Amino acid sequence: MTPQAAPTAAVTRTLHVAVPIDYAFRTLAEKMGTWWPASHHIAKTPFAEVVVEPRVGGRWFERDAAGAECDWGKVLVFDPPKQLVVSWHLQADWHYDPDMSRASEVAFQFIEEGPEATRMEFEHRHLERHGEGWEQIRAGVDSPGGWTGILAKYQQCLAGKLTAGVLSDAEREYALQELQGAEAKFRDVVRNLTPGQWSFRSADGRWSPADCAEHIAVIEAIVLDRVVPKALQWPTDPEKRKTLKYSDAAVLRLGAEREQKLNAPELVQPAGRWKTPDEILSNISTLRGRTVQFVKSTQEDLRNRFADHPVFGTLDLYQWVLLVGAHMRRHADQIVQEKSHPDFPKA
Repeated sequence: MTPQAAPTAAVTRTLHVAVPIDYAFRTLAEKMGTWWPASHHIAKTPFAEVVVEPRVGGRWFERDAAGAECDWGKVLVFDPPKQLVVSWHLQADWHYDPDMSRASEVAFQFIEEGPEATRMEFEHRHLERHGEGWEQIRAGVDSPGGWTGILAKYQQCLAGKLTAGVLSDAEREYALQELQGAEAKFRDVVRNLTPGQWSFRSADGRWSPADCAEHIAVIEAIVLDRVVPKALQWPTDPEKRKTLKYSDAAVLRLGAEREQKLNAPELVQPAGRWKTPDEILSNISTLRGRTVQFVKSTQEDLRNRFADHPVFGTLDLYQWVLLVGAHMRRHADQIVQEKSHPDFPKA
């Protein structure tokens, strides 16, 4: 257990952010270069990215556009989504010293306070380990241009602007992570299924893996080609936001959970639109690629345009995109349930 630093040698902060704990951690650990102040680089040229290698012993470093790297520290604790601790090897002259005995520690601890509420306890501790000049380091990191300003940028990145205008970087990243994570889960669930397994139905009225996959593709096509284009024809309506029933986190949760049985309208029920698993998977890949590209590139105000969902009521278009990912997770879980049936073919 790491001993506590003397109070005079530590800098602490507490942040409250209105995002899920997992997203708060991922934005910190995986997307540091998107919010870290561009002026705060150690190398002679500005960084193109800031990297935290996701393992104990991994490097914490900056990399410029030409690929040159400059170390900042090492990963001491990597425990997503609860804690990240890195060593800080930058001395009073801002040069890197690899000696661990002369390195302080930067600790980020995340506490879940609700579905979209996270508290982050920050501590830059053991600053006295830097030896001569450590007071200068502490003064620098405790200043408005130090951790106060750096963490403010992080908090702004997580703010998830819900006002008029294009999506924030945080909103885009959140949606992309959900879309790509859902597809990875689905691909894992259906990997190496035989034709007999693809077509297996555990009972009358149940859907086979092929049925679920077809339904996933049909729903995504409808959202991409009907729901979103139709809603984009109408003017923005910021006042309508007040009528929304669900938060983003609730949309993701309710869209993915299978406790509530939903009856799919005939329009989106499986009907053998594609004859082979390869055809179905190819369509899913194409559709998900289109959705991802839309999220990356759109300059439309998705937050203040809306469309009604038959189960969840009015959603903004950004929530419709999130629901596409959640829907894929829902039916991936349905396939897992079918695979667990005692009569599911062994090969």
